[in-house]
Amino acid sequence: MDVTTVRVYDAAQGTMLLRLPASSWSWTEELNSAGRLQVTVKGSREAARLELRRYLVPWRVNVAVVRGQDVLFAGALKHFNFDMATGVLKLDCGGGWSWFEKRLVLNHDLAAAWRDGEVRLDEHSPAAGWLLSLSGSLASIARDLVEEALKWGYLPFDLPAKEPGFNVRNYDGFDFATVSDRLKDLTGVINAPEIRFTPYLTGEGFLRFRMEAARELVDRVHEWDTRRPDSHVIVSSIDTDGDAISNQVYASGGKKDDLVLVARAMRSTEGWYPLLQSALSEHSSVSELDTLLGHCREAIVRGGAGQDSIAVKVSTDRRVRAGDWANLHVNDWFFGETVLPLKIVSVAGDEGEWLTCEARVRG
Repeated sequence: MDVTTVRVYDAAQGTMLLRLPASSWSWTEELNSAGRLQVTVKGSREAARLELRRYLVPWRVNVAVVRGQDVLFAGALKHFNFDMATGVLKLDCGGGWSWFEKRLVLNHDLAAAWRDGEVRLDEHSPAAGWLLSLSGSLASIARDLVEEALKWGYLPFDLPAKEPGFNVRNYDGFDFATVSDRLKDLTGVINAPEIRFTPYLTGEGFLRFRMEAARELVDRVHEWDTRRPDSHVIVSSIDTDGDAISNQVYASGGKKDDLVLVARAMRSTEGWYPLLQSALSEHSSVSELDTLLGHCREAIVRGGAGQDSIAVKVSTDRRVRAGDWANLHVNDWFFGETVLPLKIVSVAGDEGEWLTCEARVRG
């Protein structure tokens, strides 16, 4: 098996700066989220020789876990802590998505047209450069948000091709929303895309990120059979949460002057549950009715039944990505003998020999 190493790369250029003498690490890759990497470095002659303080500057480097030429996880160094009593250094990093927590949704025309002072808030005749209007598929709008952000300053990210579509999103620059938040908004509506920023090494050894956005991101369909003793598949737990179950969902969006945007989505209660109402309060920045309705409709779809969360451990020789499908064969007193069709939403690993996959039932 290839050796796994923890490396530090220049964030802007993607060049490798050094290999960390890490004693332990753990990472979690998630769909539609930055994920997380934590690394521990214990004091040693090698660590002292590397002068890590020179290189480990938050938001100037990416930290990556690499096995052979396969990048298991990579992203921005966001925080570190050095315990002087124990001589232990701990790093906290996000994934590729985390870079867009530091980019705002701003039309790049403002780079040249910016003027300090008052801005006219007239939706029929907005001040020049303050509106960013994007159209196409939802995945393409996500792509265009990232493209506009990269115009403000280079980062080594590859973009997918544009896709046609009938969706329109108008973003007011004076909201100063992060690209991360607007990407998250797009993943929360009906027929939403799944988004990943996949790290990889070029043939020359540079670290880059490949943006992927599609209705379904599925690299592989795995067949996992827990009935076989040599399967190297362990089902840790199956948890069903009914908090999301609703047949009426209400939401409020942004406010302008004395107006507030509201929306509702409903499902018939006939032959179903009693009336179950819920409210979405986290979309106060949404200014488009179609977007707010999309959040309500997605909540109705998700609220059609309890949310199953299934934790499965598999050996690290299986390359599993967040987004993959798996057909899990089980035979126990609770489920009987059946096949659970799974969608993997997160994958966690460390220096050990197991991956922990969090999944939900497909369909």
